[in-house]
Amino acid sequence: MIEVRGISKRFGAAEVLRGVNMSLANGKLTGLIGPSGSGKSLLTRCVVGLEGFDQGTVAANGHTIGPGADKFSVEAFEVRKRVGIVFPPGLIPPYRTAEELILEGPIYVRGMRHDKALAFCSQWIDRLGIREHLGKFPRQLSTGQLARVSLARALALNPKYLIADEVAASLDPVLAGEVIEIIGELVSDGIGVLVVTHQIEFIRQHADFVYFLMRGTIVEKGAPAEILAHPATPELADFLQGVRRGR
Repeated sequence: MIEVRGISKRFGAAEVLRGVNMSLANGKLTGLIGPSGSGKSLLTRCVVGLEGFDQGTVAANGHTIGPGADKFSVEAFEVRKRVGIVFPPGLIPPYRTAEELILEGPIYVRGMRHDKALAFCSQWIDRLGIREHLGKFPRQLSTGQLARVSLARALALNPKYLIADEVAASLDPVLAGEVIEIIGELVSDGIGVLVVTHQIEFIRQHADFVYFLMRGTIVEKGAPAEILAHPATPELADFLQGVRRGR
């Protein structure tokens, strides 16, 4: 279980996260929705210790990140060893091959030799069907192939949790369906998955729980079938209406 308690974050006088509480459970798919600029991506960076925060704690499997800790702290490093992050294809470093990107964690975090790291990651490389693309750079890969490389990179350390930020947003429906199917398999394997997305129908069909974040605050939370069908606040109702209209 990952427990986020009272996370607050300021940039100067602006409070961009305001006392956020959130839980991620093993073997469950959790959705995080909200308008652009609401703080979703910033919150995920705080959860994995890539961004410091001013108040609150993040606790994951016996390790706790507290206020003021930076991404180089021991606790943040320990939490990141248990949480894989799937970055959108556009944020993947362009100057490394797919193999280098995927093996980065096992080599630099676990200290494995290249051959051991490759063997360690083979299950994900084969499961995601990207072995033939290992020698290619991101610019030589399709968007779908990039999404699979990003997913393999996040899974390279066999994490207990996975955070996917708009992982299928730029994919065509077929490729998006394949990535969603893989995520479903990971949940069945016992991995806790947090999906940050504007794809409400995906959350409605697949998530066990959903949080609605707006202006840095959790406005609503609950079972998707309940809060997406019967929003209790005008903020969520307006957001859902905007998504339906394509805003």
